[in-house]
Amino acid sequence: MNIERIIKELSQKRPLFHNEADFQHALAWEIKESYPDAKIRLEMKVHGVGTKVYLDILAVIDGYKYAIELKYKTKQFDHMLEEEEFSLITQGAQDTGRYDVLKDLVRLEKMVSEGVADEGFLIFLTNDSSYYSINENVDAIDRKFRIHEGKEIHGTLSWGEQTGKGTMKGREEALSLKGNYTMNWHSYSQFPNRGGDFQYMIQKVSKDEKEWFNSFTHLEQVPTSQQDLTSKLTAHLESIGYSVDLNKQVGNEKVDLWAEKGLEVLAIEVRYKTAKLNTLHNDIHIDLKHQGAQDQGRYDYLRDLSKLEDITKDRRDVSAYALIITNDKLYWEKPVNTDTVDSDFRIHEGRTLTGDLAWKVEASTGTMVAREGVLSLGEEYQLEWVPFLILDDEKNSEFKALLVRV
Repeated sequence: MNIERIIKELSQKRPLFHNEADFQHALAWEIKESYPDAKIRLEMKVHGVGTKVYLDILAVIDGYKYAIELKYKTKQFDHMLEEEEFSLITQGAQDTGRYDVLKDLVRLEKMVSEGVADEGFLIFLTNDSSYYSINENVDAIDRKFRIHEGKEIHGTLSWGEQTGKGTMKGREEALSLKGNYTMNWHSYSQFPNRGGDFQYMIQKVSKDEKEWFNSFTHLEQVPTSQQDLTSKLTAHLESIGYSVDLNKQVGNEKVDLWAEKGLEVLAIEVRYKTAKLNTLHNDIHIDLKHQGAQDQGRYDYLRDLSKLEDITKDRRDVSAYALIITNDKLYWEKPVNTDTVDSDFRIHEGRTLTGDLAWKVEASTGTMVAREGVLSLGEEYQLEWVPFLILDDEKNSEFKALLVRV
């Protein structure tokens, strides 16, 4: 959903609102105008893990859920617009107002992380310049909650030590944000008299789609085999709240790992390819064999990718990933000779893959056995290898991962 375009179009039709409820209804109407098939719900109770909260607007477009929280803070402003009288009051209490804005951002992060929504938007509209004008008063009790132009917000936010109990009443809890946000304000509408400059900001909340894998990487485990990698990844997913099925049948295909948490569904294909390594890690003896056959390993990985594309065609709710972890640099390094029998299947750093992929005619029957078919990728993928683990300075002690989202 292009929320920026919707807000700009709304500003031409409704440059002024009586109150937050008026703003809410007008925005919901504009979303419906832009997306006629959208399902719109106002003040809907949504259920998360152990929580129930009321959401200003829930918009469902092509099965994708958008959670929208609104704030409309005003100072005194009287205006007659097309024979409609507007009389806005000064709400004041900007310190608690800022807290409430950021609390909405925290709530959106929680909704998105728990799968209640696929994406979230915080939209704040105001004619009170104390919200958007730069103010770096280091002694202000609400300095951590400042949201003026250019301010960067992240981490744990709390009141200053001198904050009175009356100010904090009902808002004592520190706010913790997982994401990093920069406050960028834009003109919504302008009127010539005092208080007529209305500004807005939009903060988008998206899921860290690879959070499950990033946290797995931080464990610094060395799998002994592909089966061991699958077991370790399964245990980790279960430890962070997923229920996991192994080798789940989905249509005509089987998926290595099928993980569910709330409304979130992951389908993960796992590959582990090793070069010879004999060392100690955390007092554990690591003895990995040289597997070789990198051409077949590349084909198998891309076959996983193609399979996941087929699965997700009919399952838009599924986030599918093809994962390969290896300490064999022949997988991630760009080859000197690019004219090889498996050149279509190369998955080195920076490679872009799409379309039909096939063996060269020179490929031997033994190489292609059980892998004869042409692989077809409907999407385009830019391959980016990321560090997984570095043990020491020994040969083949660096592990990298390629995790591709379908």
